Amino acid sequence: MLPGGIEVLGIFVVASSEVLKDIQPKLRQILFAVSKTLNRLPFPPEKGSINRTILQIDQTTRKLTCRTFEVSDLRSEAKPADLKFQPVANRWHQVNCRLCLDWKVPVAIETLTASLTKQLQTGLHPLCIEIWNSLALVDGKLRDDDDQLISSPDGSSATGKKSKGRQDVVVQEVVNIDLCTQTMLTKEFKQPMVAKCGAQLSLRGIVQGRAYLHSKTTVGATVQAVKLDLIRTLLSRCEIVSEDESIYEHEQDPATVLETPMRVFVRLPGTTVSVCDYIFNGESSGDSVEPFKELLGITIETDQIESDCESFPGDEDLQDEQLSRCSSQNELDIVKERARSYLAPLLGGAAAVAAVVMSYLYMGE
Repeated sequence: MLPGGIEVLGIFVVASSEVLKDIQPKLRQILFAVSKTLNRLPFPPEKGSINRTILQIDQTTRKLTCRTFEVSDLRSEAKPADLKFQPVANRWHQVNCRLCLDWKVPVAIETLTASLTKQLQTGLHPLCIEIWNSLALVDGKLRDDDDQLISSPDGSSATGKKSKGRQDVVVQEVVNIDLCTQTMLTKEFKQPMVAKCGAQLSLRGIVQGRAYLHSKTTVGATVQAVKLDLIRTLLSRCEIVSEDESIYEHEQDPATVLETPMRVFVRLPGTTVSVCDYIFNGESSGDSVEPFKELLGITIETDQIESDCESFPGDEDLQDEQLSRCSSQNELDIVKERARSYLAPLLGGAAAVAAVVMSYLYMGE
């Protein structure tokens, strides 16, 4: 549910001083388990040391204790950390990125017995590498990684206006990033190889990536946050789709369309930061109200959900020249169904962004 730039730092616990003293080993175990879950994504490739935080709140004295662990080392000990409160409501700038997909992945015949989740993750790994190694244009310009994301016209850093006795007031800006693939130039590029394939996975459509960054963030960190968000949203959608593997039956349907859910956003109360949820075709934005309340404890109205960033593809999006050759309505319907199985819909309108559709074509023996 978190967009790019917003990360899980650790865990917090509220209890009495006696309970906090007794559960220290358990808290450490929970922190390392949470970190293991968060780090299952193989990006960024060079992670280095990773620190996670435990915030302990004594419910009697209201004392706050903050400690960090280097979770990349299982033998690491707790280190004290400073905790400072800052007004963050208007300090985050929105970064958008629209990723166009037309990706075909051959599935090796020896991996057909693996779960759908495993096949999707394996098939998407080269795409994730391509996204990670892509070249980024910030508002149409190629900028140095060390540049500050938001700068004033005179070239100085834009930290907002500051009044005496008041905090800085930062006006949220919206930055657009375009990614340009450079597959042939990357070290990961390999010569073509011949392999026996039992199926083909096809992804087509456009997805919306989003990140929120502090005004002092560098361009390099901004681009990395957006790329991570795109990779995470692709993998998350595939996990959601593959949760119901009953739709994946080779014997019944050799060509299966797996329509991924659409991404919707809602702004956290009192901030300029939005979190996301996913809804399937046939569901409404109102279906996200309860998940937001259960997971984040926020109460929202349906009209507060931003659901126009992506749209579900329709029949008019199908691009198949066979449709124009049909001599009867019955033949047209048959070809449409066949096209729905073999071709994933493309972008339909100028304003709407089509969510990704996965076509899975089983080739048999």
